[in-house]
Amino acid sequence: MLRLLTLTLICAHVVAQELQRSLSTAGTLPFAQVLPGSVVVGEAHLLQVFLTVGQTVSEATVEVEAPPGFSFSSSCAAQELPETIYRNGDTPESVVIERFGVVQGCTSFASPPRVQITLGRPIQQGLSYAFGITVQNPASQSSQEDQLLWMVRTRDSSSLVVEESSGGAAWLDASADGDPGKMWGLSSSELPAPVLRWGELLPFYITLNTAYVTVIPIQVPFDLSVPMRLTAPLGWIWEPAVVASGFWQDAAFGSTAALPGGAVPVVSDDIFLSWTVPLAFASGEIYGFRVPVRVPRWPTTGADFLLELGNWSETASAGQRPLAALLPGPSLSAVRGAWVDYVTGRVGERHGVRAQLTITTPIFAGGGFIFEGGVATRRLECSCPGTTDGYTCSVQSLFSGELLLRIVSSRALLAGTYSFFFHCTNPPNAVAAGSWKFGTYQDPLSYPDATEVDTPSVVPGFAVQEPLQHFERLPPEITWSFDPRPLRDSSTILAFTLPGSLALPSGPSRARLRGPEGMKLKLHCLSQMIVDLYYVFLLDASLSGNYSQLPDLQAPYCRFCRSTGSVHERSHSLHWVVLLPML
Repeated sequence: MLRLLTLTLICAHVVAQELQRSLSTAGTLPFAQVLPGSVVVGEAHLLQVFLTVGQTVSEATVEVEAPPGFSFSSSCAAQELPETIYRNGDTPESVVIERFGVVQGCTSFASPPRVQITLGRPIQQGLSYAFGITVQNPASQSSQEDQLLWMVRTRDSSSLVVEESSGGAAWLDASADGDPGKMWGLSSSELPAPVLRWGELLPFYITLNTAYVTVIPIQVPFDLSVPMRLTAPLGWIWEPAVVASGFWQDAAFGSTAALPGGAVPVVSDDIFLSWTVPLAFASGEIYGFRVPVRVPRWPTTGADFLLELGNWSETASAGQRPLAALLPGPSLSAVRGAWVDYVTGRVGERHGVRAQLTITTPIFAGGGFIFEGGVATRRLECSCPGTTDGYTCSVQSLFSGELLLRIVSSRALLAGTYSFFFHCTNPPNAVAAGSWKFGTYQDPLSYPDATEVDTPSVVPGFAVQEPLQHFERLPPEITWSFDPRPLRDSSTILAFTLPGSLALPSGPSRARLRGPEGMKLKLHCLSQMIVDLYYVFLLDASLSGNYSQLPDLQAPYCRFCRSTGSVHERSHSLHWVVLLPML
């Protein structure tokens, strides 16, 4: 039987936020960084763009400006980065990076070379975002100072600059101090990429143990004498005591020669491992080395290591940076694809809460899962399901009152996706949405002193709200284009009445529509939602007199739609087209 549609309506006052800035001076982005997909002249690659927003912009556009010689395609498009880039965390060594999702458009310009990503929706103060954009490198090297010209900006609906990066955005270290030697630049040719062979990838934050990585083979196509540098992604730290660590080798297994002169690298700014004295490489030899490194729980932004042979500390005219390669970093173990869902957010109701996550590391018998709620769960009452095959379930409250759900497995669990269902009763009063922390542990019974298996993930929760006065899904007989077959475009009419005691805003309101699992919204959902009563009740116009027409909707992307007018206390109807789930 087809499951009925559920709806959660959230009406919230949308307060207009005026940007407090000078007409002539834009603010400074708290964080902005662009990382290349290739550092070889003439190549096209996916540029990774990271930014942290300091001022909320309601109808935002993000602009990336490149140095002279770079170019963006006229058919530009913002792209999502690999899944390992987007992550949640709650420790000093982990960050939260958001997707842009569906965007309204992308426009490129030739002079100066830049691209503008029109979002058509807000970007929020304090949040970090990441996306990719294809760019073409110049056909020849330019002075390294030109790398300072990479800029990232946010613009408002009037195309005025709200914030921009300071000192350029092509920096590699932890601060954009304008030093060209800490910027990434272009090289004449690509070095055949060595392989990174890792020891244990246990986070230094937890174990306080240094790991190591072997870099081999390094083979140059011609004899040359140049400095060498290996730059790690932000968040990684090269062990300062390179030799004393016991891991250092200047001739790794498989090499035919030691590094010229047996030179030992120096560490600077945590991420730079440098041989500043030129090394005399011979074209017929295979070089390799092993070096100690401190593994993060997460890299802060990108995940690629950059190996450069050449002069990076001075002006890099043609030939000064002959060879370079980007080396993909490892996939760190972390909880992925985590989410929590409530059957209902109505106050005082008993319902189901489902927690789902994907683990990347197997769990041995006796290990398990911890789902820790935030402050919003202090009055949420939950109990374990009746029968759990191979699992032991328990519910408790922490000393601070937050809810903690614990699952312990009696058998080993392989890497994969797991889902758990709990019976819960919402608090009797409205509660703002909070967050949960999902983690896997070797000994969850010892939590919070348990040992992590994968890095935990922070998951947004749901608000507990007052119930609608009335809500129903009208019969399919009066709904045009209704098709009950699975995986077909179908439509339904939703009708609701707001409670008379609700203090309604005089301006725009927000509504959130939730369907049952398996039902899919299309990417551009605005055209699928009809509020005009004539078209809503096209099959029976007499019914339109029983309802008020909703104001026009604005839906920059699916899941959240905003009305342009106030919604008053009356019954309203909405025609919604969705893709029905499998039976």
